[in-house]
Amino acid sequence: MSGSVTQYKKMQGRWLVRWDRGEHPETSGRQQVAKVINGTREDAQKFLRETLYKLDLGLDQADRKMFVHDLVSSFLADMEGTVRTQTLNTYKLVCRTYINPHMGKEKSSSVDQRRINRFKKQLAAYKGKQTKKPISPQTQLHVVRILSMIFDHGLKYDLVARNPVKAVRKPKVQKAEIKTVPHALLPDILRWLNEHSPSSVLPTLVAVLTGMRRGEVLGLKWSDIVLDNGQSFITVQRSLVESGNHIEANPTKTKAGSRRVELPSSLVAPLVEWKRDLREKWEILPSDTNGYVFGIPITKRFPLRPGGLSLAFKRAVTALGHGDLNFHALRHTYATTLLEQGEHPLVVSTNLGHSDIQVTLNTYSHVTPALQRRAAEAMDEVLGKELIESRELVAIP
Repeated sequence: MSGSVTQYKKMQGRWLVRWDRGEHPETSGRQQVAKVINGTREDAQKFLRETLYKLDLGLDQADRKMFVHDLVSSFLADMEGTVRTQTLNTYKLVCRTYINPHMGKEKSSSVDQRRINRFKKQLAAYKGKQTKKPISPQTQLHVVRILSMIFDHGLKYDLVARNPVKAVRKPKVQKAEIKTVPHALLPDILRWLNEHSPSSVLPTLVAVLTGMRRGEVLGLKWSDIVLDNGQSFITVQRSLVESGNHIEANPTKTKAGSRRVELPSSLVAPLVEWKRDLREKWEILPSDTNGYVFGIPITKRFPLRPGGLSLAFKRAVTALGHGDLNFHALRHTYATTLLEQGEHPLVVSTNLGHSDIQVTLNTYSHVTPALQRRAAEAMDEVLGKELIESRELVAIP
């Protein structure tokens, strides 16, 4: 990059600064830029040096007329069709609720580290319009991450020169408490559901006895379930996602999510009875439900809505005095129970469909002390007691 400083129209104290901004993105020609600077020649030369320095760093090549809301629109359009509907809707909600109201009318080129830090403070002070409560640190972190993705998108398509979010500290988030359903409460939940929401009973039972996610349970088709020839297992292949009044079946959350889950023998009879009741009592065949296992027979509405199942479960636990629990707690209950019973973490991780065993270990680290205690007792049983009881081996000289 090059430039020059000359006196402007022979006027005292006015200098014409010219520089080359490089190749024009549309015409491929060179972009010549000029600006008149008031002051001394040294002032004009300093301006030229700073401008050329920014050009070398790529800080002057972004479209300075692009506003943040334009960048957001470009990002959302690019995400269309490349991410799940639920994920896209989350992006849209975050942009509509937090990013555009606070930053949308600002030029993307003017957003720097200080502005991002100010935005973080705005998020921390934000209160929901309905709840009137501050948003959680986890939500704040999620918003900042999406903002970073938006600027990364701008970098990819040369819409911005840098991503200022990368240079700031992310909001600190404490690890969320893992809530499980007390074992003694489970029968009461099933009884409540049987009385108030019968179609929710079996999906709830499947969830707690297999550790499957809500969407995976409701995405089951009869072709995924094997209950004969001495075998009983489920092949998890899809997950139901609800967006407004629309329900769609998506692939599992991760590649590891497509998995085979062995069924406890206690689940076989309820599933067989459910299939028989659909056929004989309700005259509903798999072909009538597009193969889906769970739904509402009386209205022949299949599959069962994810939101409907969660709502039924929430009503049940609230009625029983445990309103802090949600349907996902059943999955945590499954994992925690197996780990506390000494099952190998790799088996638990595989059954849960985690992408990596480390995810399981990090999520259920609260079980680690019990596992360590069991390991110590196992070493005692195998070797420790024998050594301690041998006086010769532990004799003090």
